[in-house]
Amino acid sequence: MADGKIDYTALEEALGKDLYKAIEQALTATASNGIAMMRMRIEKGVGSSGESMPAYTPRYRKRRKDIGRPPDKRDLFVSGQLLGGIHLESVETKGADIVATLGIAGARNRVLAVRHEQTAPWFDFTPTEKATLTNMLRDQLDKAIEADHG
Repeated sequence: MADGKIDYTALEEALGKDLYKAIEQALTATASNGIAMMRMRIEKGVGSSGESMPAYTPRYRKRRKDIGRPPDKRDLFVSGQLLGGIHLESVETKGADIVATLGIAGARNRVLAVRHEQTAPWFDFTPTEKATLTNMLRDQLDKAIEADHG
């Protein structure tokens, strides 16, 4: 894995016909970890830029205070349905790439997600999270090679 890139030729030689299955499993595990990282970051009020998300409107801050939620921290959490609805929607082959797609369960949650995204971008990974997830994926692929040749 030179220059931060995954050497797919070496992977294919090591795993043969099981290459795509191994990548899919590694990507699925990494995406699950990514979802957990995203949820923890958002619960801290931090957006996908790595910076604190802007405060809610005064009217909504009052509503949050009335229901016992922190009024000054945008954590996208009232009922838990929005953050709980983040899930791995699919892992699929698109040409030479294998792509993991995250989604949000529930039409109402998707509408809320879009509204929040316009005000305070959150539905992506920070640069630090991306680097961590890249390393996790590499580790998963290395484990697959070791298991195949162990």
